[in-house]
Amino acid sequence: MCVYSAVIDHFDQRGWPNLDQPLPPPPGTVFSFDPEEMIVDGKTIREWKKQIAEFKEAAEAAKVVDRLTDQPDCEDPTKLLLVERVALLEKRLNAIAKAVGV
Repeated sequence: MCVYSAVIDHFDQRGWPNLDQPLPPPPGTVFSFDPEEMIVDGKTIREWKKQIAEFKEAAEAAKVVDRLTDQPDCEDPTKLLLVERVALLEKRLNAIAKAVGV
């Protein structure tokens, strides 16, 4: 298994939010919100952005390791859906952050 694929597996277990629902707090944080109002505070936005940055950093590092060790592209296409979900989450968070001034 290439390292990139292993990184995706690891981060997929973190419980990324369903983008059709209000944003839950990131794993390991304590936060509550009113789902009816879909309120997301600055702390939640910052924590999710941190999770996204960690994912992107680990994925890029894994790609370097795979390149240096001559690992072929071995990602399962279904695993790559996480990359798309994280990109959509980042876009959504950026829009929310801009709207609320975070």
